[in-house]
Amino acid sequence: ATPTATAQGPSAQSAHLSEFREKLSLASSLLNPSPPSLALYTCETQDDLQGVHSASYSSTARLFCCGMADSSLHLWSLSPSAMEVPQATFDLIQGAGPEGQGCYNETGSTSAVRDTGHACLMGHHGPVYGTCFSNSGGHLLSASEDCCVRLWDVKKASNLVCYRGHAYPVWNVAFSPVDVYFASASYDKTARLWCTDSVYPLRIFAGHTAGVDVVQFHPNGQYIATGSSDHTCRLWDLQSGHCVRLMSGSKGPINCLSFSPSGKVFATGGEDCSVRLWDLGSGEMVKEFQGHNGPIVSLAYSPDGTMLASSCHGNQIKIWNVKSPSGSPKSMELSSHSTGRTTALCLSFTHRNCLLAIGKSDRTESLAYRS
Repeated sequence: ATPTATAQGPSAQSAHLSEFREKLSLASSLLNPSPPSLALYTCETQDDLQGVHSASYSSTARLFCCGMADSSLHLWSLSPSAMEVPQATFDLIQGAGPEGQGCYNETGSTSAVRDTGHACLMGHHGPVYGTCFSNSGGHLLSASEDCCVRLWDVKKASNLVCYRGHAYPVWNVAFSPVDVYFASASYDKTARLWCTDSVYPLRIFAGHTAGVDVVQFHPNGQYIATGSSDHTCRLWDLQSGHCVRLMSGSKGPINCLSFSPSGKVFATGGEDCSVRLWDLGSGEMVKEFQGHNGPIVSLAYSPDGTMLASSCHGNQIKIWNVKSPSGSPKSMELSSHSTGRTTALCLSFTHRNCLLAIGKSDRTESLAYRS
């Protein structure tokens, strides 16, 4: 008799697919992830008045920005055309045009980033402590000691809006996943939720007993997490404005935090030189990574959530295996990189398993970027 093929229904196919995914996930968990390659860009300044306080990458990794002690912001393009420019060093601009407007290149004229590979944005009246690109890469937020947050148009290199409301310096700023909203963290012990089309805050999150040093949105855009100098982290519901989780246990101020891609766990790093992972469901610490020789300044998850990168003032970058069972630091540490005299202020993974870092150097040279 001729055998006949039997067609599987949708439910059977779905069951087989789910089983295959479970087996694949189990097999992946038994293997150590491959450590990423590292690309480090170092910003060097002439003196402390031009020191670098903050840095950030765009989501496409084609642009990066540095916030300076002299109240300026510097943008660089990493596209091939910009990298072909023979003059890799650009002088800081003396003087400025109308407040908050203008992109000044080495000749003092207005130009777009794509034309010279570099732009200087002026508008703040104090050191710039935080920067953040929108997910589309078309806009940039900056936070300053002048108690203001500014929104910039990257393509036109001009200031669009100045948001006032904090009573003390603003340390950090972050865009929401949908770019319409953003949050700010300040020394006035509050974090605030803003909409880009309004100069007034939508929510004020009060509860910390010391300055709020860092703020980040949850991947679903419904919550924000804040880290404070009171040694705690809080998770806030954006709809109600209430604190829904309080994570305590850190032994120093919180400098940085990062959500896992799944949104179930987030990492914190601070002055106690340790990296901690927290479960959002319970609010409990689930892992602690030790081994840095200085305060943690930046954290970044890999796109698949298997690795976590951390940098510190001790001029180290470490890659951790997040999926490994708790044990000795060496068993959880995938790789470690010495950055010499450079402190990496910003870390960002690409989808091609490359870790991008922007750092500031102690060397006294003109402002430039080097890979």
